[in-house]
Amino acid sequence: MVENPLPFIPELAEEKVERVSVHYEIPGGPEKALRAIREAGMQAGLVLNPETPNGAAKPYLHGLDRILLMTVCPGRGGQTYLEGSNQKIAGLRSLLDRVGSRAVIQIDGGVTPQNLPEAYAAGARSVVAGSAVFGGTVQSGVAYLRRSCAF
Repeated sequence: MVENPLPFIPELAEEKVERVSVHYEIPGGPEKALRAIREAGMQAGLVLNPETPNGAAKPYLHGLDRILLMTVCPGRGGQTYLEGSNQKIAGLRSLLDRVGSRAVIQIDGGVTPQNLPEAYAAGARSVVAGSAVFGGTVQSGVAYLRRSCAF
């Protein structure tokens, strides 16, 4: 996470990075960064913090490949999945469907095998998992998450 992603975009593209997401809350807003990401040939994502309403993403939906919903307050690992996150996921899924967006809903924060099935049912299709994966061996953490959503 950086406050000003614009200077990093050319270097990321040079390094063949495929996807870059920026926070809605960055100073000056995300529009320039999202445009630069797409112009550099990378997939563009928008990150919404827990307090940011889904509607904030509306102006950008047609240019997004993914929307990452923070399901904890950003800043440190090991936090608990926030109450209301699944409702926010479902609301975003509904919004994306209404406007015909194919953006993938990604979630980040407090994801466990216990809450992942409900997040998936609400519409999340991509997960950023830290503690759930790195709390033991990576192999067992990933396998445990996958088994929780055997589909």
